[in-house]
Amino acid sequence: MKEKTIDDYRREFYQVYHKEILPTLIEFEEKRKGSFSFCFFIEVIVIAAFALVSYYSLKDATDIVCQILSLILGLAAIAIPHYMNKNFIKMLKKECMHSLTKVFGDVEWGNGLFFITDEELGKSELFAGYNRRSNDDSFKGKYNGVNFVISETKLVNQTGSGKNRRRRTIFKGIIINFESNKTIRNKTIITTKWDMHTARMGKWMFFSSILPLFAYIYLFPELKILLIAAVALAIIAIFTFFSKGNGEVMDEVNLEDPVFEKKFNVYSSDQVEARYLITTAFMERFNNLNTAFGAKKAKCSFFDNTIMFAISTHKNLFEIGNLFMRLDDPNRITKFFNEIASILILVDYFKLDEHIKL
Repeated sequence: MKEKTIDDYRREFYQVYHKEILPTLIEFEEKRKGSFSFCFFIEVIVIAAFALVSYYSLKDATDIVCQILSLILGLAAIAIPHYMNKNFIKMLKKECMHSLTKVFGDVEWGNGLFFITDEELGKSELFAGYNRRSNDDSFKGKYNGVNFVISETKLVNQTGSGKNRRRRTIFKGIIINFESNKTIRNKTIITTKWDMHTARMGKWMFFSSILPLFAYIYLFPELKILLIAAVALAIIAIFTFFSKGNGEVMDEVNLEDPVFEKKFNVYSSDQVEARYLITTAFMERFNNLNTAFGAKKAKCSFFDNTIMFAISTHKNLFEIGNLFMRLDDPNRITKFFNEIASILILVDYFKLDEHIKL
């Protein structure tokens, strides 16, 4: 049986769009207008109340009640459109996403589902320590015989609480898992130069940040015991918090491509297997990956017969409409298809469906 190309899927996609999706979008367009009018009406009332309460609050700076109420109304004016838009998008996707994705075959969509587990993210060693994770759209299925998972993911490391709470974004973008066409017995990772948000570089960044403590120990001997205890606790924390993966020892791999090595670092627990996986053709294609997705950072991990790509982007992908724009604009559906296709085409781009060298 002949495998389908992206152009084949494109033709089928637009047939389904005109037959099934467009009538649904037209129906939802009426709901959108009603919801938008209601949102606008509520906003006018809240903003008017905010302006009135703020006026009295400014007249009497000692009126705590007015100040608190003004703050609440101000936050409500910001939150209401966001909340209503989020609910509308969720409702729209629930109605349309199954029909949109069925064109690509046996594809399952999940809003916020974790099709890629934290264990898999840890094994990849592409991400530094995180304790908060959120998913938007996720897809899993098969394209040209290759199993894939796509996850729009944000990883955050949060420390402290209240006024001392700090949030550091470890990763925001698309994580893609492909079934490898090769047997992968060890682990090899590719990261953008100086990406401090990988498991490996996250440790080095932490150790470099505690080096000044040793200077303080030298300059202020009376604090020696306190500072040594702090360093000891910090080292324990780094190994328990930042450690990811199975603890394999990986060495840097030197490849005969100065252009590639200028942009990326390669580490592997098996130098021979790394060179077998990262061929000249693979390096050329991976080097172009950032350009294809309009991203500044891309990284990749080979492990457990899996190839994981992580592409950093702050774009909100896979959106088919929202509360504040017309739904029957074909450009939005075209954009959705192109985003899905640009990921699936990686199978063709990296020849993942062929059991030959990449």
